[in-house]
Amino acid sequence: MLTGSSLSVAFGFDRCLWGAGWTRALGVLNYEQGVEAFRVTGQLSDSERSALMDGSLAKIYNWSPDKGG
Repeated sequence: MLTGSSLSVAFGFDRCLWGAGWTRALGVLNYEQGVEAFRVTGQLSDSERSALMDGSLAKIYNWSPDKGG
């Protein structure tokens, strides 16, 4: 299992994005349940969590909710 520290060593959080196969997962869990493990884990620092959950996506795709895509 990859932990927060092994992810950052292997790839760097600036190259990691959180995602899920919602077409398969919706029968098992909802979005809130899917992200809860990342929100409450003690294995990620606040900056790692921020990069994984939205910061890297914004940087890689030059995206901002204010820009609307």
